[in-house]
Amino acid sequence: MAVTAAILLPVLLAFFAVAFNMGLLMDSRSQLQNGSDAAALAGARSLDGTAAGLLSARRSAYAYSMSHVAFDQAITIDAFDRDLTFGRWHLRTDECTFGSGGDCFEPLAVTEPRKITAVRILNGRDGGTHNGPLNLLFGAFLRQSTATVRSAAVAVGAGAAAPACALPFAVAECSLIDGAGAMKCGAGPQRMVFTNAGVDAVGFANLYYPDDTQAPSGTFVADTIRDRLCNPTNFRIGPAKLQNGNDFDKALDVLRGVDNKGNPAGSCLIGQTMAMPVTEAGCPTNPIFQGVTEVVGFVQAKLTAVTDNKGDVLVCPGDPAPPVAGKPKNALIIEISCAAPSPPGEWGGGRAYNAAGVRTRLVQ
Repeated sequence: MAVTAAILLPVLLAFFAVAFNMGLLMDSRSQLQNGSDAAALAGARSLDGTAAGLLSARRSAYAYSMSHVAFDQAITIDAFDRDLTFGRWHLRTDECTFGSGGDCFEPLAVTEPRKITAVRILNGRDGGTHNGPLNLLFGAFLRQSTATVRSAAVAVGAGAAAPACALPFAVAECSLIDGAGAMKCGAGPQRMVFTNAGVDAVGFANLYYPDDTQAPSGTFVADTIRDRLCNPTNFRIGPAKLQNGNDFDKALDVLRGVDNKGNPAGSCLIGQTMAMPVTEAGCPTNPIFQGVTEVVGFVQAKLTAVTDNKGDVLVCPGDPAPPVAGKPKNALIIEISCAAPSPPGEWGGGRAYNAAGVRTRLVQ
């Protein structure tokens, strides 16, 4: 028995060492993941489309990381260099072509803060700029005295990339925000009058592109609103096909819930607040909408009235018509406040320009 015990004891100690060290590695991995998750969420929560927001994101990510420990050490990251990366998360799997080819996180330069909606965090017990490697107890039995463990996380904030409902009208970003990235708000809501004049403030948007390559017209917009208004799988940030307003009267009719003869033909949307896609088209001078451009987010806008080809105000049947200065013809009048409720079912990834209460999510 003594001989048998002498032979088996080293084996038993080796199994004990393996079990103990595996538990140590798994526990440290969980602690590191908690730290990277918290840092990514804290950073994403600070993103607001400005350079100041990026600086706040770095500081928040570092502070939250340091508040977590991995096996007796505060988790250190280099938030101003290699451990924090700003970018954008792609919701469509066919757009996940970054990194090794299957990564949905697209790194973006900090020189364009308004496009940044996601934060990636790296950390580890691996030496270098991170915490030191783990010391393995009973390492002599494994012929390895230390081990390295790493974790990563991506969090998305800054707004809605796929609102539950969106109107297929594109708004130029430069019409909404100033050079510092702040909303152009005065004492009250920002009022816009969209017409099919030579210099447009609004364009028709095909948010189904590239699956549908049709150039959007007033007929396309009317059909989209009537048939597919609340289809969240198609309203997302990314490339969209735009067109300046032709057949504008058809789009105005469907907003009022009538056909071309003024008969009821659906729900009237006048007076409702809905999401509208925001694009880079025409900025910073003349927002002419043509071809394919990028939808970078959504803004909540209240449809207040439309006008006919004589400039007369048209509202929902039976409602009083508000006065409209200048009597614009074939126009859509909207109001954009600096704070609006976040749309139901929103999913982070694009910028929500005036939505309050935007949720921040871990996506990786």
